[in-house]
Amino acid sequence: MERRLLLSAMFMAAFGLTAGAQTWYKTPQKQQHLKQVEKTLQSRNSEVAGQMFAPQAEGGLWYSYCGSNVTGVSCVGPAGDVNVGHFEAAIYFPESMMSGLAGNKLTKVRIVLGADSESNFTFWVREELDGENLASLDITEDMESIKWLEYEFENPYEVTGKGFYLGYSFDLDELNTENDEYPIACGGNNNDNGLYVKFPEGEWNSLAGEGMGSLVLMGFIEGNIPDIDASIDIATYNRAMTGGECEIQAMVSNNGAETINSIDIAYEIDGKKEVQSATMLTGPIATMEQGVISLMVDVPAESGQYIFDLTVDKVNGKTDENDMNDKGQAGILGITKSSPRKTVIEEGTGTWCGWCPRGIAGMEKMAELYPDNFVGIAIHVDDILEIEDYAPLIGSFTGFPSALIDRLGITDPYLGDNATSLDFGLGDVFEGYNARLCEASLEMSAEWADDSQTAIDVTSVARFNFNNAESVPYKMTYVIVEDGITAESIGEAQANYYNELLYSFLMGGDPDALPEDLQRFRNAEASITDITFNDVAVAVYDCMGIEGSFEGVIEEGAEKTHTYTLNLPETVRDKNNITVIGMLLDDATGEVVNAEEIKVGESTIGIEETASGTFKADASAANGMLVVTSNAAGTTMAQVYTMDGVLAGSFEFAGQAVLNVGRGAYIVRLTDGSNVIVKKVLL
Repeated sequence: MERRLLLSAMFMAAFGLTAGAQTWYKTPQKQQHLKQVEKTLQSRNSEVAGQMFAPQAEGGLWYSYCGSNVTGVSCVGPAGDVNVGHFEAAIYFPESMMSGLAGNKLTKVRIVLGADSESNFTFWVREELDGENLASLDITEDMESIKWLEYEFENPYEVTGKGFYLGYSFDLDELNTENDEYPIACGGNNNDNGLYVKFPEGEWNSLAGEGMGSLVLMGFIEGNIPDIDASIDIATYNRAMTGGECEIQAMVSNNGAETINSIDIAYEIDGKKEVQSATMLTGPIATMEQGVISLMVDVPAESGQYIFDLTVDKVNGKTDENDMNDKGQAGILGITKSSPRKTVIEEGTGTWCGWCPRGIAGMEKMAELYPDNFVGIAIHVDDILEIEDYAPLIGSFTGFPSALIDRLGITDPYLGDNATSLDFGLGDVFEGYNARLCEASLEMSAEWADDSQTAIDVTSVARFNFNNAESVPYKMTYVIVEDGITAESIGEAQANYYNELLYSFLMGGDPDALPEDLQRFRNAEASITDITFNDVAVAVYDCMGIEGSFEGVIEEGAEKTHTYTLNLPETVRDKNNITVIGMLLDDATGEVVNAEEIKVGESTIGIEETASGTFKADASAANGMLVVTSNAAGTTMAQVYTMDGVLAGSFEFAGQAVLNVGRGAYIVRLTDGSNVIVKKVLL
């Protein structure tokens, strides 16, 4: 069973949960460049008056993914030159949802439309997105935009029990209003089946999981509707210490007419069967709504990967009437220890983006606050510094600037999750992600491949903290970043909306309220020409992971080695300013498990670091001397390595020691015999 990462920060924030704590299963999807704008629904017609309506109605139920309480929509349109022509959008009701509804009829639709100037509008039902219409309804009257509208099929569609798409098509011959630029209205809940779009001259794409909710489209099905029908949509995959407990969360949809107030879940792990009454993290789940439940499960004593089904056992103490959608797959990785983690923040930015200076400030601040475990990468989009090979990830950014954290969540690269203040908050979000248990250490070396310095040979060594007899679900990816790129050298200035005039008069902000580290942009020009860009991604080597990075089964503590040659792009401006970043990816979830960054000629191989909650030690520079400290009760061993991995010397000390080792950069390994801490020191 294949798993993919769900960038769930928006979902988690909507439910008041901690995004960094969970990895969610999700089906793979294509990403697509969009433009979007938020709009508030103006009013509702008499059939759907009021802020919220009940999905239940006489004789049937309104089926949708957006939910019943949609008061605002995110209207989207294609980014690029082709923005007129034929548009289509749809949602999918799978067989697992429709199997018990055979013989019922889909009779009506509700919609919010984004466009003002549409023509040839048709609602339709299809078994395939590009298939024939099994039912259709042509709308000849004018359709108001950004309002709830309701229509009735003249010839209703009879549900067969198979899955089907409910969608609509229309033409836009010209863009007469702003609404025409954003013709598709989305909102409410996210769902894998909730947002399919086909733009002019394009193909069908699923835009699920991009933070825009689902298509604002509902279908009314009349007939025999189940009272109890809960489906498990996705569940989490978590790391946990062997022999302990692990929280598993699952997203549940209510497809029945009765509100879900309680749900019992059955599962089996390592031959042990359990039925547990789940905690309703988001409260009761209303009809056609989603909620999150939580289970605390025992982790087996043996390390390894455990994939298991969660099955709906009872809902409100009753048997679920549709057993076709009762199962969802969850996972636990049992590990014997946690390795220190370096967390990667990939920042989406651009010289054209006037808000992106705060991302520049945020990444600089992170490097100061977390020099040992923060890895920053600036991914430029739609400017001269953009690199094509990062395209598979660019679609994950929900706006600019944005910050992908270990490819597991998304936040703001300065504000973090702060929604109501301008305070720096990225550090708090970072710490949550960085504190996650880590199943592998990662060490690297990088050397010039030859005297021409046109290629770099890298070696990565991973050591895993568990056994896996089946496969190696991990890949390596490498990024070369460059510092010291000036706006003048690339011929593009950095747009700056924090310029005092722009920020106060055009944006309505108070320049005096800007934090101290953003004040520098207040006094800068609206287009900054004397700015330097650092940590800029100038090359990426298989953004989503290099196939066949590791071979053979995983054995706890054993080395897995990957060697690769990075051909340097001609766009590198100064080879002295480049850094090689290696990321160990979980191939199943897509997330960054661990990372390392080194200069060419450096190596950390052979210097493994472990975490400890009680052992504290440090190495620092003072007046050209190496200072080491330790809280160990006995002696501490200090081993000093050069940056190419050669042991320069070792000694034992108690409490503190000062040593003259000469100028240079060193890796210092400190151990009390059981625990290890590694520090990088520049003298």
